[in-house]
Amino acid sequence: MQSNIFRVLAITRKQMLLSLVILLSTVLFIACGKDSEELDVHTNVVMPADECPHSDPIEWWYYTGLVQTEDLRKFGFEFVIFQASLAEQPGYMSHFAITDVADQSFHHEGYLVSGDQATQGTCAGFDLIVEDWQLSGHQGKDHLVASVDGYELTLDLETTKPIVFQYGNGEMTIGSDLPFYYYSYTNMQAAGTITVDGQVLPVTGTAWMDHQWGDMGTGHEGWDWYSLRLDDQTEIMFFIVRDNDQERFVGGTYIDQAGRATELVREDFQINSLSTWTSPQTNGTYPMGWEINLPAYDLVLTVNPVFEEQEFTISFLNSPIYWEGLCEVSGTRKNTEVTGHAYIELTGYAE
Repeated sequence: MQSNIFRVLAITRKQMLLSLVILLSTVLFIACGKDSEELDVHTNVVMPADECPHSDPIEWWYYTGLVQTEDLRKFGFEFVIFQASLAEQPGYMSHFAITDVADQSFHHEGYLVSGDQATQGTCAGFDLIVEDWQLSGHQGKDHLVASVDGYELTLDLETTKPIVFQYGNGEMTIGSDLPFYYYSYTNMQAAGTITVDGQVLPVTGTAWMDHQWGDMGTGHEGWDWYSLRLDDQTEIMFFIVRDNDQERFVGGTYIDQAGRATELVREDFQINSLSTWTSPQTNGTYPMGWEINLPAYDLVLTVNPVFEEQEFTISFLNSPIYWEGLCEVSGTRKNTEVTGHAYIELTGYAE
């Protein structure tokens, strides 16, 4: 049974946050533009300084992963904190979801708060709180705490590979002349606990972290984002930004066992949807199940959701509804079997 719980904020608080909500309502695929002199403009990505919150129009720290208990019960998770700059008052929206594979159930929650959480003085990573959810990190060692529907996840994460600067150098433009920045930790070891209806269970697993900020321009209908983690210790990211059912911006990255990243362009891969799924809650129809080919890496992969109903339906004043789900990966590399898991995000298919 899918969870759709939204903790209603007090009326006075809603009034205070109204402007923030309007701005954040499009953060999943349209960020508000600003004049260039207002932006915290960089030359590519500089670490560790760029771990810290910026003054750009939109920014997010985004985690997806798979953990399992000692008896191999599996849970997928998504946890993200968005920051939007509105005058001198930043605001934060957070989403958290748990996919309980054994129960075939999806649970999700969202919050919205205002108030500056940027690190004062010399920045050393990020340390964010939204309601009672926590997210902190510095140089590939992160910590998160979030809960929903009787599930509470507490994890320590540590990267096993070098940082990946997406787009080759961590910078691109998407519908704007101003830059948009993106780096990832694609293979983080996870250890901690998940509490399920009061029972505390140790878990271990892996996670993928994305940090993105800048100006995304306008005119985006939606996007498809794919993150694949193969059991041979390689990872792959693809993204397709759509407008009027046409591909507008497309790219990706292949990360080998040693952590070396290679930028992918549209000609490097083929993605074909195998089916569709129509949400009983929103009537949105999503592509579902994919065949992915990377000829240069001799990879032929099939990606299927562990179950279809993983739609995030909580919306703040018409913020986008989207599908983001845990998937299983199977296929071959040079005729040798390869397996793994993936998280796929699909926006712009439901209203």
